[in-house]
Amino acid sequence: MKILKLPNSSTADVLSFLDKNNFPISSILSNPISAIEGMASHVNGKFVGVCARECVGCSADAIPPKNAKDGIKLLTPSLLKAIFNLAQKLSVEKTEIFSTTRLNLFSGSNELDHPYCIDLRRLTSSYFQKQYGHPYGSISSDLIFHSSPTIRFKKNLQKILDEPLLFDNICVAVDEQIPFRNKDEYDKYLHTLVWVWQTLNAALKMQLKHSREEKHGTPRVILNLLLPSPENSYRDPYQHIYPGGPRRATTYKELTDRYVKPFVGKLIRIDDPIPSHHVFTTSIGTLEYIEDSKVFISEAVYEPVGRANTLLGTPFLFSKETVFLPCIRTKIYPIDESSFVIRGCLAPNRYSDGEISWEQVNKPSWIDQLEDFILDISNYREDSKASSSYS
Repeated sequence: MKILKLPNSSTADVLSFLDKNNFPISSILSNPISAIEGMASHVNGKFVGVCARECVGCSADAIPPKNAKDGIKLLTPSLLKAIFNLAQKLSVEKTEIFSTTRLNLFSGSNELDHPYCIDLRRLTSSYFQKQYGHPYGSISSDLIFHSSPTIRFKKNLQKILDEPLLFDNICVAVDEQIPFRNKDEYDKYLHTLVWVWQTLNAALKMQLKHSREEKHGTPRVILNLLLPSPENSYRDPYQHIYPGGPRRATTYKELTDRYVKPFVGKLIRIDDPIPSHHVFTTSIGTLEYIEDSKVFISEAVYEPVGRANTLLGTPFLFSKETVFLPCIRTKIYPIDESSFVIRGCLAPNRYSDGEISWEQVNKPSWIDQLEDFILDISNYREDSKASSSYS
């Protein structure tokens, strides 16, 4: 891969430098970056996300830390600041490299397990506030997680709930993707859920502030219920939650009976209208034991992308329940404290973090061009004399 050390001079000079080195900057501007990966590793010639949850149906196909033979590259606050300094420099010529409607942090990893996740959201929100006049939480910036028993996860969840302008919605995974090795691990997970549901109390009651005034007093929690499509099923090795344990749920009622009802009571669907921009929300509900609660409910099916194709009995089957509108997405992956790469991929839809084969669409040549470059932005770090910070 070719390392491009970007000059911190005039915007025109930076754009000219990229163009002379055949970096496809115009294609990035046409397909602005919509994801920044928090943890990455180089595997089989490409950069991928890293996640300790090891979900068996991971759409992003993130690898577990133990498989990161090339080491784990963390997105740090200093690198993200430098990235935003570059983005601000380019925006002088109205060359916006980031999507202004959806920017997903941690698209292939469990955000709240990341050591810098709160600082990274604060930085992103500061950038959006200065560049566009509104905080990060005013765009599609959901906090998405699988519950984790780690101390770091619990501390981060408590902290971010105190700063609700940093996110749009809270998406709680209600599924059976985590590969428990035995009953003890599963019981530990259920014990963690007791704490998680208690901690989310104010969010469930719609008491958290939102950066958009019209969303004050509206639901902030999305329950992401996930199953194989009716035309599909789990493969034999994945029929049970853990070896010798209960069979994985095959109905949404089974999921809520296991992971919602024991902690906050029945999930009761109500007739409230679903906001038009909630593409995957199927209904709105209230929780039996939580007074004045409301939540969005998403009864979804696995997209046949990433590891879901190993999990599902019939891989690569896009059912009628799947939103299949292929589009190009561009994502940032960290390399070190001063450099990153941008990857382009074909996603099943603009909301997905998964990738599908380019057989569906003619692959543009610039996608492969991107793979040739590492962008060195050491001149944009705050400890660089050439740097001019956005903050």
